[in-house]
Amino acid sequence: MRSPSQKLAESVAALRRLQKEGGRVFRSRQFTRLDRERLLRGGFLQEVTAGWLISSAPGVRAGDTTSWFASFWEFCARYCENRFGAAWCLSPEQSLLLHGEHSVVPKQVIIHTPRGSKHETLHASRSWLATNVVSTFSGSSLVATL
Repeated sequence: MRSPSQKLAESVAALRRLQKEGGRVFRSRQFTRLDRERLLRGGFLQEVTAGWLISSAPGVRAGDTTSWFASFWEFCARYCENRFGAAWCLSPEQSLLLHGEHSVVPKQVIIHTPRGSKHETLHASRSWLATNVVSTFSGSSLVATL
């Protein structure tokens, strides 16, 4: 019978395999239920919103937003690719800022897509993040307020 630390080591190995592919943002379904629960409990993963996780460091203090801000743009891209396929883009202003290597997370992100619906909302809540991500679709734009 494996010890709890051996089981956690196996779950961490599963996370490491995914991280070696270059990501720190994951869909929940990329992990088995047991691995996901162990990694969340151990602090190796944090939930962004239903079905989405980001890598984290065990032992970070409650309220620490480092993992969120380090993963924000990857989360934004992966979420939009999953939701809209290739039919989305950032607002021209935000796109220019990113191309100019200004990667500070803004208070609001506007994503243009023809696939948006008018009253759809995304809540990305987390106990360690002081504010929730609240997004609303307006016509063909997704507005995410942080």
